[in-house]
Amino acid sequence: MLGLAARPARWLARPVVDLLVEALVEARVIDLVVTRLLEAGVVERVMAEVLASPETEALVANTLERPELERLIVVAVDSPATDRIVKRLLHTPGTERAISNVLDSAEMQRVVEHIANSPEVKAAIEQQSLGLASSVAGEVRNVSVSADDGLERVVRRLFRRRQRSALELDSGPAE
Repeated sequence: MLGLAARPARWLARPVVDLLVEALVEARVIDLVVTRLLEAGVVERVMAEVLASPETEALVANTLERPELERLIVVAVDSPATDRIVKRLLHTPGTERAISNVLDSAEMQRVVEHIANSPEVKAAIEQQSLGLASSVAGEVRNVSVSADDGLERVVRRLFRRRQRSALELDSGPAE
C-alpha cells in the first residue's frame, strides 16, 4: 500500500521541485551557495575525492577507448586553432628552457655520440670525404696543368723557342 502512495507523491513532486529550483535561480540563491562553497574550499575537497576515486579512473579509461573521443581529438588536431596554440606554446620561455635543458643534458650527449659513432654516419662521412678529396685533387691537377703550361710559355719566350703544337703536347715532354 505504501508503494501506491509513493507514486502520486513522486508525480506531484516533480512540478514542485521545478518551481522550487526556478525560484532559487531567480533569487540568485544558487549563485550565493556556489560562491560560499568555493570560498570554503568544498569544491576543491570534492574534486580531490572525485579524482582519487577508482570510479573516476574507470570512467577515464572507458572514455579514452570511446570512438567519440577519438573523433573529437581528430577535429581538434585538424583545427587551425590547434596550429596557433602549438606555435604559441613553442615560443614561450618555459618551452625554450625545456629545449635548452634537453640539449644540455647528458642523455642528449649520449644520443649525439651514438649517432656520430654509428656505422652509417661514419660511412657517409668517409664517402663525402673521398668525394671532396677527389674534387680537390682534380682542381689541384687543373691548376697545376695551367701553371705548368703558363710557366712553359714563359720559359719558351725567354729562350725564344716556338710553342709546342697540339701533336707534341699529346706525345710527351718537349726536347
